[in-house]
Amino acid sequence: KEHISITFKNTGQGELFVRLLGRTQPIEDNTPPQSNGVNLYVKYVDENNHEVDVTSLRQGTEFYASVIVQNISGQPLTDMTLSQVFASGWEIFNNRLFNEAANNGQSYNYQDIRDDRVLTYFNIGSGYSTSFRVKLQAAYCGRFYLPAITCEAMYSPDEQSRTSGRWVEVKQ
Repeated sequence: KEHISITFKNTGQGELFVRLLGRTQPIEDNTPPQSNGVNLYVKYVDENNHEVDVTSLRQGTEFYASVIVQNISGQPLTDMTLSQVFASGWEIFNNRLFNEAANNGQSYNYQDIRDDRVLTYFNIGSGYSTSFRVKLQAAYCGRFYLPAITCEAMYSPDEQSRTSGRWVEVKQ
């Protein structure tokens, strides 16, 4: 563990109150996968829907994160959030930048595409499944951590599912 020393000097007349907050994210998440009322199936596929081994990809490889969410809770679930944070060496294709259909035929209420993640918000009926695809590219060489994918009901967090994280590599 690294030790950091911070000094504050009060040059004024009044009392000085200091609050120092630090936030980190573990390099590797060892939390086991789980499923409570929601099943989550994740695979990585090519353009022809053939499975791709993401543990080692060639730089420039284009592929999709294909996720199926299945509601087994026995009740309709609203305000679901699917959180997909991708490995740092991967880039996300944002179809909206290319004037393609925003949801590409997928059924969701809203999708927030950021540099490193895609957050998808949707509703799902009891006993139903829905699927989502995100186009990716193995862009930068190196070894990267692929965090777990999570799905949960925002206002009923007991209804949730998560995969496990893993290491992936992008080679020249």
